Amino acid sequence: MSFFKWDEGPTDELTPQVKRKVVHLENVMLVYTEREAGVEMPIHQHPHEQIGLVLQGKAEVILGDEKRVIGPGEGYLIPPNMKHGGLVGEEPIVLLAVFSPIRDDFLTEE
Repeated sequence: MSFFKWDEGPTDELTPQVKRKVVHLENVMLVYTEREAGVEMPIHQHPHEQIGLVLQGKAEVILGDEKRVIGPGEGYLIPPNMKHGGLVGEEPIVLLAVFSPIRDDFLTEE
């Protein structure tokens, strides 16, 4: 498959406050996430490289020992195994992230 329509793909409702859409190839994954205001992203780490971009809203993001509030048009780069997390601000946030390799734990059964 070489083309897709984003709005026609499945949406995973992880919790009532967090929704996610995923598209991937063999080695790269694109993830669109909506999180409600005040949702915590617990500190965690994984072996995947991750690049993220805020499309809407703001969040306090923790990358290793650094902490910063980022908003629309701002992003982050996470190398493998770096501890990271954050807290969504006072309004919902929309994030676009890319992972390599793909995260098998994000795949849903079809």
